[in-house]
Amino acid sequence: MKREKEIAMAEEKEKKQKAYNFRDFSTCEATIQMLQKAAADGVETAFQRAADMKACPIGAD
Repeated sequence: MKREKEIAMAEEKEKKQKAYNFRDFSTCEATIQMLQKAAADGVETAFQRAADMKACPIGAD
C-alpha cells in the first residue's frame, strides 16, 4: 500500500512538472507571465487542465 502511494505521488509530481508552451495558451504577455509564475509555484491552471483533457469520444465514429 505504501509503495502504491509513493508511485501515485511520483506520477502526480511528474504530471505537474510537464512543460507547457504558454504562448500556445495566450498572446497576452501579462497572461503568459502569470502562467509561468503559476507553473513555478506548482499551481495548476485552467489552461493546463484544458490542455490535458482528452477529446470526447462521442461522435468520433
